[in-house]
Amino acid sequence: MKYLYKIGLMLSIVMTAGACSGQLDTIQEYLDAGETIYAAKMDSVDIRPGYNRVEVTGLLKYGMDTKQCVIRWLPDNDSLVVPVERIDSVDTFRVFIENLPEGTYQFEIATYNKAGYRSITTTKGSKTYGERYISSLRVRSLLNMVINGDDLLLNFSSEMAEAVYTKVFYLNADGEELEQMVTRGNNQLNIADWKPRGAYEIKTYYVPESNAVDTFTVSSTGVFPERIVGMDKSKFREVILNNDIRLNAWGGALWKAWDNQYDSSNFAHSDNTNPVVFPAWFTFDLGEKALLKRFDLFSVVRDDLNYNGGNMKSWEIWGRDDEPVDASWNGWTKLLTCNSLKPSGKPVGENTEEDNVYISKGEKFEFPTDIPEVRYIRIKVFDSWSGQGYIQFSEFTFYRSE
Repeated sequence: MKYLYKIGLMLSIVMTAGACSGQLDTIQEYLDAGETIYAAKMDSVDIRPGYNRVEVTGLLKYGMDTKQCVIRWLPDNDSLVVPVERIDSVDTFRVFIENLPEGTYQFEIATYNKAGYRSITTTKGSKTYGERYISSLRVRSLLNMVINGDDLLLNFSSEMAEAVYTKVFYLNADGEELEQMVTRGNNQLNIADWKPRGAYEIKTYYVPESNAVDTFTVSSTGVFPERIVGMDKSKFREVILNNDIRLNAWGGALWKAWDNQYDSSNFAHSDNTNPVVFPAWFTFDLGEKALLKRFDLFSVVRDDLNYNGGNMKSWEIWGRDDEPVDASWNGWTKLLTCNSLKPSGKPVGENTEEDNVYISKGEKFEFPTDIPEVRYIRIKVFDSWSGQGYIQFSEFTFYRSE
């Protein structure tokens, strides 16, 4: 029994020695190379994509003797060496790699210590974004603008899913540059202080990835609308030129056309006992120069006078910016031709309910956009609804552009 035990022990030793010898063969070249020393590795490495660039960030937690960081990337097969000076026990590493055409890259980041030893390499992929990406972006659409009292309401389309937010840059009434944000989920923006016909710019902002270092924008520009306001009638005054007709008969007066009284007993009226020959005209001063946008006429409204009597049927509005020195038409510019509308088209004395409702609300006439600024107005009347040689009306309003 003892003999057999010794034989078994010897065989076991021989077999074990043979097995160890085979395993060492696979790592022998590393054992022969000796001990490998690595520099401290950068921690928490992140690569943030941007506009034809990336930002490489990380934390230097270990190895106060770290001297430099080497970053290599493909497919450019290029590299960047960044000196490192350790100060704190935990330092932040941050560097931009610029001029990287739009595409996908693979980065290798390693640090070196003062002895020349290298850290284990960190490998990360990242993209860069450029004009191709920007061309795919869309600015949020402005559907319309509505003047609401003194405010301007901007209505937008729904936001794009990838967009972060939209901003509007504009001028206020004093010409100062302001901006407001259109937040996500909100399709309206109210601007209380704005410059009529002032330029604006709409910018929509995009971030291609959550950790992107750059925000991308696309924009559109435009001009705010005009603000149309009624002129200050307290500044109006009558101007009487030779051969102008007077409108002071039957208790009437021209100044009653701008006293904001619209009832049928308050009017301007020429003398129908001394009929005029059409065309006939009258003149007045607006009190200030203005770019006129609209003219509203309110006829004398009464069952027997609607589309009848001296209510004006056709006329022209002329203007000039300087005070007239005589009764001639020299220096006057025709601004607008007006024809009173009778919806039914029925003859004088026959009015429908639609006719009566229409004339009671006043008639509105738009001035052309190419007229000059004027201060003095001359209205030349060609016909009254009855055809008789006199004219009458209750009120008129001029609207200007601000």
